[in-house]
Amino acid sequence: MTSAGRAGLMLGVVLGVCGSVGAQSQPSADALVAHGLAIGQRSEGVRQKLAVAPVVVVVRDAASYVEAISRWRLSVRFPVLIDDGTPVAREHIARFVRGFGPERVVRWSAGGGAMKDWVADRALIDRAIGRAWTVDGKEPEKGFDASSIMAGWKAIDLTPPGVVVMSERDPAWTAGVALAAGRGQPILWIESSRRLDAAMTPEQADALDLRIRDLCASLGLSCEKQGDAIEAVTICAAVEQTVKGTSVGVVATTDRIGRLTGGRADVARWAWCGQIFGSASEAAYRAMCALFLPRGESAWVFDSYPGTGEWGKYDGTAAGAVLEKWGVRTTVFDGPRSDLVAWRNAVESAIGAGVVMVNTKGNKEFFELSSGTGLLGDVPILSRPAAVHFIHSWSAQYVGTRNTLAGRWLDRGAYVYYGSVEEPTLTAFMPTPIVAARLASGMPFGAAVRYDASPAWKLTVIGDPLATFGARAPRAEMVALEGAEDVGEAARTVVKEKPAEAIALFVMVGRDADAARLGSALLSQKKLDEVGMLAAGPAMFRAGRSDDVLALLREMPPAAADRLPELRDMMWLAAWGRLGEMTDRAMLENLARHVRPEQLERDMGEVGEALRKVAGGAAATAALERARDEMTDPGRKSEADRIIQRLKGRWR
Repeated sequence: MTSAGRAGLMLGVVLGVCGSVGAQSQPSADALVAHGLAIGQRSEGVRQKLAVAPVVVVVRDAASYVEAISRWRLSVRFPVLIDDGTPVAREHIARFVRGFGPERVVRWSAGGGAMKDWVADRALIDRAIGRAWTVDGKEPEKGFDASSIMAGWKAIDLTPPGVVVMSERDPAWTAGVALAAGRGQPILWIESSRRLDAAMTPEQADALDLRIRDLCASLGLSCEKQGDAIEAVTICAAVEQTVKGTSVGVVATTDRIGRLTGGRADVARWAWCGQIFGSASEAAYRAMCALFLPRGESAWVFDSYPGTGEWGKYDGTAAGAVLEKWGVRTTVFDGPRSDLVAWRNAVESAIGAGVVMVNTKGNKEFFELSSGTGLLGDVPILSRPAAVHFIHSWSAQYVGTRNTLAGRWLDRGAYVYYGSVEEPTLTAFMPTPIVAARLASGMPFGAAVRYDASPAWKLTVIGDPLATFGARAPRAEMVALEGAEDVGEAARTVVKEKPAEAIALFVMVGRDADAARLGSALLSQKKLDEVGMLAAGPAMFRAGRSDDVLALLREMPPAAADRLPELRDMMWLAAWGRLGEMTDRAMLENLARHVRPEQLERDMGEVGEALRKVAGGAAATAALERARDEMTDPGRKSEADRIIQRLKGRWR
């Protein structure tokens, strides 16, 4: 894009003018200021008044999670994350710790056995929210309920900025209680359908929207239009993420809720909406990121579009310039550096960007760059939590699986994500430089990514719509929780007797280098067990020890990697740059055992060709056949057979 073109585009940013958006209306500068900026100022203003202690509290059960939040006060807050014992949960905790940068990470339990199986206890949750907004934790004589909580907010001149929707039996209530207690938002309890990747009817969407507005009315909170008291709705439950049968077909639930009812998509918006779902630990992670992470120090922008016509309005270089002015170090891939080779070279190691903006074309399981096509396994590994803006068709068609682009970004640790549930057309997306400017100006994510005055459409916001990108909140004194165990000290204590456990604990406190060194030493001594591998592998990748990541292949059976599928992606990302030169036959044969079922053709083709060069076609075929024999899914086995036959024909 020429300098004159960039200057014109930046003038459009200032005026809030975005050019043609098809059937959607152009936003006005008045709407930009009155709605987006105002709610951003409200949300960020509250966050900046609540001091945060430099500690991360990790819990194992629902009762401890709610009790820890009940220890929040007007004078101090602190993030609370959930370790459910899975490698995925521990990776999310580690990402958060690296982004938050605490002085201490502690494990803590409240004792007792309330709220088994992550079923919510409304009374305990009301108590936690009420106490979080007091000076001393003192409770009313009759305890806390919706009316007493509202009275407490009124006493400190807090008008709730939004509403949280959650369900007792949907584990994503963990996000809801955090956002209710963290931002001062009332709760609407519903029955979750738990049919995330299905569609609701327009009548069901109307009914949910009406229930939310009825709750607001019962609490004396206005919500008839933008600019009223309530400006946001966060659905913390796995309700259907699309609405089918509207006047424009399928629309995203998060763009339909927060509008006046009527069964149509072109009704006026009264609130911005987002959705959080997943396990208790995943949901809590996304909420805590939105509440506690400061503005990212770096951004990663990849623009694969040509610089002409409508495509040019989405210029990544212009977006990067905006972010740089915001004080964010930005890596931009644009022009000649926007093909598949550039992408795969860039993601050989983890990226630590707090904001990620990508412009591509494709479908739910692939993305087309200026040259070449990326697959699910090419989604970057995030060393820290990130807000992801992904201009692409169909990326969020199904978000309950990691086998879509949105699902893979969430699996990687994205805590807010904007993408499409169906084909939206390019101009349905706000141009990338304008989104960057809106985020920089203080707009919350849910408003910054959408046009101000537009009908409901096919783009969804995953995460807290009120997430803003401001400076770090004021610091409070360290919090003391009785019986808390310092995770760093625990790692040092068990490092000799239980080294695998020590590796996991080192990762949890952000000490990847220590975890990687210990894992490498144990691996060389053949003393690294499966638990240790699952903890050490990601640390090795993030620490840049690609050889060690690949060495894990010699010891790790494919079934073990299934517990942390991201590790398999790390292995392939580490191998990509050296496959053409790799001469270690055993290493290549082990890599063949870890071909990814969601992209068999490319994986088998790449490792098979590398093996053919080293050991010949017969050896390559035998290795792929052994990998095929280890597969348990009949459909995947049949697909592998077809791929092997094609490769054998090519190698004759």
